[in-house]
Amino acid sequence: MKISEKELRSIISEAIERYIGQLDTNDSAFDLGLGIMGNFKLSPRLMSAIYEAAFQILGYERFAINGEIVADNSVMDNPWDDAYSILEWAIQNKGLDEGYLGRVSQQYSGLSDEAFKQYTQEIQSGKQFWFSKEELSDIFSKLPDTLRKELIKDMVNVGRIQKIQDTIEYMKTLNGGQNLQAFIDTMRNEIRGKKCKLSMLHEPVKQALSTTYMLNK
Repeated sequence: MKISEKELRSIISEAIERYIGQLDTNDSAFDLGLGIMGNFKLSPRLMSAIYEAAFQILGYERFAINGEIVADNSVMDNPWDDAYSILEWAIQNKGLDEGYLGRVSQQYSGLSDEAFKQYTQEIQSGKQFWFSKEELSDIFSKLPDTLRKELIKDMVNVGRIQKIQDTIEYMKTLNGGQNLQAFIDTMRNEIRGKKCKLSMLHEPVKQALSTTYMLNK
């Protein structure tokens, strides 16, 4: 079914409003006000399993964060990297103001390391947004439909990163980390010698979450 330009503008307008109004409705999913246990030293495949567990607990569509290695093209890129690629395309091909790259890359931000780190944390916790409504309208005017939708998805995803990280901290502190250790032991046996494909992780992670009592059966 072909979408008319008027309908497309309406969809984008609604998406902007949801974004500015903070789309996420899972704010009360967990009480994360707990102490933090020491970091586990894990292989990339096990870290992918833990990230997959956090995504399943929160009910979020999967994407890659923190340089995580997921050898599967069906997993969306880190939203920071993906947004950079989209803006760079629009700058090179559609004359978009290159200043927008400063919102997604420290290299173009003019901020110090500490200032950009603080900015990043605010974006990833949903306290601040990459772009205003007016800026989004300008950016969207330079992007084809597919890239508009992809950038909207990136904006939603980047605001979820802190919650994903908080959920992992919650898993690390639940019962002093015993549940997560049991999850790790289960997954270590499950994925030993296998490629780290999301399609191979999804069901084993779901089962391991259930048997280690981190997700309701």
